[in-house]
Amino acid sequence: MSGHLLSIVSMMFLLLVFFSASPTLGGIPSSGSVPKTASPQKAALSPVAGKTAADSESAANYRRAMLLVQTMEMLRKNYVDGKKVTYEELFNHAMRGMVSALDPYSDYEPPSEFRHQQVRRTGVVAGIGATAVKPDGRPITLIRILPGTPAAEAKLQPGDQIIAIDGINILKLNLARALDKLRGRPGSAVRLHVKRFKKEFTVSLKRELVQNDSIVPGSVKLISGRIGYLKLLSFSATSAKEFKEALLKLRALGAEAIILDLRYNPGGLVDSAVNMASMVLEPEKVVFRARSRNKSFEETVKTRKGMTVDSRTPMIILTNAFSASCSEILTGCLQDHKRARVLGVRTFGKGTILRVVRMSGGGAVRYASSHYVTPGGRVIEQKGIIPDIEVRISTDEVMRLSSQTLRYPGAITPPHRGTIRDRQLSRAVELLRRESKNKVAPQ
Repeated sequence: MSGHLLSIVSMMFLLLVFFSASPTLGGIPSSGSVPKTASPQKAALSPVAGKTAADSESAANYRRAMLLVQTMEMLRKNYVDGKKVTYEELFNHAMRGMVSALDPYSDYEPPSEFRHQQVRRTGVVAGIGATAVKPDGRPITLIRILPGTPAAEAKLQPGDQIIAIDGINILKLNLARALDKLRGRPGSAVRLHVKRFKKEFTVSLKRELVQNDSIVPGSVKLISGRIGYLKLLSFSATSAKEFKEALLKLRALGAEAIILDLRYNPGGLVDSAVNMASMVLEPEKVVFRARSRNKSFEETVKTRKGMTVDSRTPMIILTNAFSASCSEILTGCLQDHKRARVLGVRTFGKGTILRVVRMSGGGAVRYASSHYVTPGGRVIEQKGIIPDIEVRISTDEVMRLSSQTLRYPGAITPPHRGTIRDRQLSRAVELLRRESKNKVAPQ
């Protein structure tokens, strides 16, 4: 066994024994160890008098570490392409396999990728100008194309499915890694293999910096009388400020009810969702709880003082299967507090809090540390938010409304060729108008 390999074995064994011995994980006596007179494999498989269950687990952990390292050494010596099986590459693959298999969001970031991801998390990275989702084992599905962006110029459409990026099949990649391949340096080229219904084609684009307003320009207005409407696209650093301005504008216009359209909104910054909830609820109301593995409720986040703008105007929130993450946090919060009713279909179901931990060697592990829970105790992850009023529409309507609601926000049936009736918006308006007529002023 090479010295390099031996050091890996020793390191893995020490780590495994350390974590097995941790008092918070069940603990083993400091004297407990694998007998030196026997091979690790035999010691793990042979019961020894006086040995505890923790001792057996320690031996099994050593055996697993040995198996991993033996596999790495076998591949390093015998795999046909030696460039692919350096110790570093094999280690990165092993780490990625271990972490990314847990869920669609967790992953290991090698040093170079970690540096790139930090820029994306804290800075500006160019993209193609589209919003997308990706279920496990499925292609990237585009749900919104921003006007004037590379995706729009390439005539990509909502509903298009990206199967490969720069020749790499992305079906087995998780959501974060697949979407990261769409991002890069401004001006860099990216080649997409796209499926549109039964047709497949390849298109090349150049990434650009994309300016994306949180609220659709021109969407803050009155529709059908005194019903206020606004469409929120994302939860960015400016979303709360834009939302406050929209609420004040609707108040000045005399809105007697509000429709908040969160369809096709994939989420964003949690702090923005908290600030927005603070504007339509009284202070000290629970926005969400973060539920971890080891604690019943790890953290409770409440609305902030001095931020309330409008806590009384009746509100309906529109949702669909592409409303995710922060959209679900805000929707679930307002629904549980009876501040707003929800109309449409069940939301996407992304309620995972990710934690990024820097590891020795310069890489990092990004993992799911807890789940968002609504004030009423509902878990969002994989369950979504169920609407109070369900209004189902066809897949064709969903895809067509993705672009139509951007071009003609707040219009139930735009007077333009190729448009369709927005049946979900229509139902919301119908409910609010009926309730307004049923109100009888006291004599």
